[in-house]
Amino acid sequence: MAVSAINVPPSRKANKALVADFFGVAITSVDGWVRRGCPYVQRGERGTPWVFDLLQLAEWRFGGQKSVAEEVSPEDMPPKERRDWYEGEKVRIELEVRKGNLITLDEYRGEMARILKQLAHWVETLPDALERKCALEPSVVSSLQAESDSERAVLADAMVLHGIANE
Repeated sequence: MAVSAINVPPSRKANKALVADFFGVAITSVDGWVRRGCPYVQRGERGTPWVFDLLQLAEWRFGGQKSVAEEVSPEDMPPKERRDWYEGEKVRIELEVRKGNLITLDEYRGEMARILKQLAHWVETLPDALERKCALEPSVVSSLQAESDSERAVLADAMVLHGIANE
């Protein structure tokens, strides 16, 4: 998020190297902050350095790194930064999968199939269970069975929607 509309005192301005030194991190960490939307005074390009306001950067960093209104789009980046961004995303996703925070599509489908099959079985057996436990009349059981069949059809449609084979 650019903040060039405000006058920043020269003592608060810093380039990437000074920012990294000030916060005790590597320059690659500062690059990551930029990708996550940290505030800056001037966007760096070939021959033009990045300029940051140390106070705003500290507020952003220690204030929970709330996402900014202007999202950083890789399509707006120069080619090298765009490639680095996509490579970084690939590594981040692989790490999230290893940590168990993300699952593969096949794992999702397997778990969704298990859940939907269990739910379909419960819906199928509910009228019989209610008939035995509540001594329901045959007309009520027939009505429940019709509703149950209708709901099982909805579950079957959900399985198709999620790409899950109905075994």
